[in-house]
Amino acid sequence: MTEFSKFKFATSKEYRDRAWKTLDNKWGLMIGACVVYILIGLIVQLITLHLIAGSAPSDITDQEAMATYQIKGNLASIIATLLILPLGYGFMGMFFDLKREWGTKFSNLFEGYGKRIVPVYGTLLLQGIYTILWTLLLVIPGIIKSYSYAMTIFCMKEDPQEANYNEAIERSMMIMEGNKMRLFLLDLSYLGWFILGLIPCGLGLFFVIPYWYAARMEFYEDLMAELKYNEECEQMEKLKMQ
Repeated sequence: MTEFSKFKFATSKEYRDRAWKTLDNKWGLMIGACVVYILIGLIVQLITLHLIAGSAPSDITDQEAMATYQIKGNLASIIATLLILPLGYGFMGMFFDLKREWGTKFSNLFEGYGKRIVPVYGTLLLQGIYTILWTLLLVIPGIIKSYSYAMTIFCMKEDPQEANYNEAIERSMMIMEGNKMRLFLLDLSYLGWFILGLIPCGLGLFFVIPYWYAARMEFYEDLMAELKYNEECEQMEKLKMQ
């Protein structure tokens, strides 16, 4: 039986370098999209909080009033998160379009609210529910599963016809099998960048977040390359056994 060498992944630094190159001449677009994405998220959170929970009780010692306000606040947060789910899909999807040179436009940020709104909501809701359920068991399993599901949106973009709902999640789990630590180390390599981004009143995060997302897209490209490499090795093995 022939033994083939394993697929060689890039280092975290190489992913960052590749991300920087991918963002060349597109920094303005992606930073602008990041600003709008975060601002819309904050505005939606504030509006839903105001509409559902109203103003905070004037008497903070009134435990019953404070408890009611807290419950309404949590409900408002859940509703706001649901409202902006497709926006998260659009923002992350922009990095897929950019890497594949599919003509990334600012309007792509709102792609999730278009004709694919049903599978987008369905898939991301399932992903969120699965992550919450695992986290309820223990925090660590929840974190591990979140890395298993990390490529779900990219899988949806890769195959919009078939990769929806559980299929997209399962594809993410498949390609992340044995690669979760690699992605964790890539994320960890951005810790310093995020700390620096917080220093100027958090404004630097508008730069760091697109840089990070672009690196994750580069990682996804290697995951797909590994999948193709393994399939080719299996085909060669079958041919040699004939």
